[in-house]
Amino acid sequence: MSTEPDPLHTTGHPSGSRSDGLAIRDGDRGIRLKWHKLRRHADDPPFHRPNLIAGLAAGAAMEVDIQILADGAFACLHDPTLETQTTGSGPVDQADSAMIRSLRQTDHSGVAVDAAPLLLEELVGIMCDRAADTANGASVQLDLKLSEDALSDPAVDRFARLVGPVAPHLSLSGEDWPAVLRLGGEVAGLPLGFDPTPLLIDDPVAAADLSGFADRVMALAPRAETIYLHHLVFAAARDQAVDLTGAFHHAGLLVDCWTIGTNRAGTEEQLGLAVESGVDQITTDTPEDLQALWATMAERPG
Repeated sequence: MSTEPDPLHTTGHPSGSRSDGLAIRDGDRGIRLKWHKLRRHADDPPFHRPNLIAGLAAGAAMEVDIQILADGAFACLHDPTLETQTTGSGPVDQADSAMIRSLRQTDHSGVAVDAAPLLLEELVGIMCDRAADTANGASVQLDLKLSEDALSDPAVDRFARLVGPVAPHLSLSGEDWPAVLRLGGEVAGLPLGFDPTPLLIDDPVAAADLSGFADRVMALAPRAETIYLHHLVFAAARDQAVDLTGAFHHAGLLVDCWTIGTNRAGTEEQLGLAVESGVDQITTDTPEDLQALWATMAERPG
C-alpha cells in the first residue's frame, strides 16, 4: 500500500474530537479528512489561499480541481465555464493566465471575493516557499477536470516542469484515466489516482453487480495508487455484500470516499458507512465539523 502519513497523531481524543480537521479515529485506525476545494468550513470560498497555507503548516490532505487555459497554464477551477465560479464569462480554456489574474473568484453564493482565481503555478510556488511544512505529511490532490484530447504536448511538458519540484507532495487524479496518465505518468514521484464512479453511472448493469468492479477498475488503471469513490457506491456495495475497499486494499491501493460534509443531507449515515467500509480518507467541505460529529457519534452508547 502507498505510504501515507499516519493521521493518528493529529487527534489526541480517542474518538478524534480535536478540532484540527485533519483526521478521525476508529479504534486504532486513522482516517484522513481531505479538504475539498481547500475548504475547512462550508462557507469558505473554494480554493481559499489562507486554507492552503494553514493546511500545509498543519499537515493536512487537501484537494484542488485543475482546468487548462489557452496558454497551456492550469487554473484551480472546477467548472469548464468562468461564469459559474468567477466574475468572468466564457469557456475556461479560452482564457489565458493574464485574464484569470484580472478576475475575482466567487463564493458558493456567487458573490465576488477579494481574490483572483488560484493558478497552479501559484499553488506550487506556495508549496516551494513552505517546503519545510510539506515534511509533516501535507499533500495536495490535483483533480483533473479534462479529457485526454484536451492535453497538448506543450501543456504536458509545462505541467511536468512545474510540478516536478514538489511532485511527492502532490497527487494527480481524475475520472479520465488516459488523461491522468498522459499528464502525470512521466512525472517522477507523482502519485496517480482514479475515480471510476462514472463507470457505474454509465453502466447500470455494472452498478447492479459490483462483485467484479474492483478487478475491472484495477485493469483499467493499473498504475493508480488511490481509488476515489462517491459515498453512494459504498451504500450499494453494502447492500450487495461486496467489500470493495477490502479488494482495493488487498491490491495495495488506498480508498477515498467523496464528498461528505455536515452541510449535506444524510451526513451521519454516510460518515458511519465510510468508516465501517474501511476507507483511508474522506473528502469533505467541512473537515472540522465532520471531525466533531464523528466524536459525538463515537461516544454514543452501543
